[in-house]
Amino acid sequence: MNFFNKLKIRHIIVFLFILVYSFPAKSINLSSPISIGEPEKDKYLGIVFGMGQNVQKGTKLVNCDSCFFTNGLKFGYDFGIIYEQSFVNDITSFWHNFKWGAKAVYSAQGLNSNFVETVNAYYADYDMDIPIGLEHTNNMSISSIDIIPFVKYNFVPFAFVRFGIGANIIVKDFMEHKIKLTEKTKTLPNGEVVSIYIPGQGKKKSISEYVAEEGEIKGLNKFYLSYSPGLGFDFNLSDNLQLTTGLDFTLPLTNILSSYNIDFGINRWRISLELKYYIRDNSRVYR
Repeated sequence: MNFFNKLKIRHIIVFLFILVYSFPAKSINLSSPISIGEPEKDKYLGIVFGMGQNVQKGTKLVNCDSCFFTNGLKFGYDFGIIYEQSFVNDITSFWHNFKWGAKAVYSAQGLNSNFVETVNAYYADYDMDIPIGLEHTNNMSISSIDIIPFVKYNFVPFAFVRFGIGANIIVKDFMEHKIKLTEKTKTLPNGEVVSIYIPGQGKKKSISEYVAEEGEIKGLNKFYLSYSPGLGFDFNLSDNLQLTTGLDFTLPLTNILSSYNIDFGINRWRISLELKYYIRDNSRVYR
């Protein structure tokens, strides 16, 4: 190949290069049936279930002068539905890592607490007082419907933190204050063993425990606000299903009780599982 032929080939290559890069770019018609479409927002709808513990904050009072219940605990659970979607549809944007959503759950948030009180019982046969132990138990059962809007941030694709504000509506409540003898016999200073019992009624002339108070919880606010921080992990099971596991906390913002309490509240933590379905826009192909 001589010099002129080489020169012609070079000119052709340069011409094609200029032609390609100077030709105006043609935009893709998104309405075209062969268009790949624009990125769509991630949208998920699913179910949520959580198990954990309810932890008492402050002191619960009952209709008893010397009864102060603290440090209550009880197993708790939540179940309901969840929806979430990304802020923007641009997957290159920082805000694509943020999602907003809401949960609607039924929550069991009761408490069991107890303390032992020592009282003196007069024993007439020996004209003396006998110290007797009484165990007081307060069993509270509270069920609520919680609506929790939240913001979620995936700091890496599979891990996140989130924060929500909850509106809590109490739909069921019950309390029972029970008093029980801690021992059924007592040894007197002279060595005699005597039986201890609580006078009963009807066929039961003697009992070892009785219910001092039961019914609806006094001073209970049927509506209160809470805040819910949490963190967890997202696992894509398929193109359409996502499994999320996390640790969520619910802490009261407003008072649960308007009376019969000293700074009382119920803090909750849950280990949760969420199974969510990816809501796909059929008019788009690109995700």
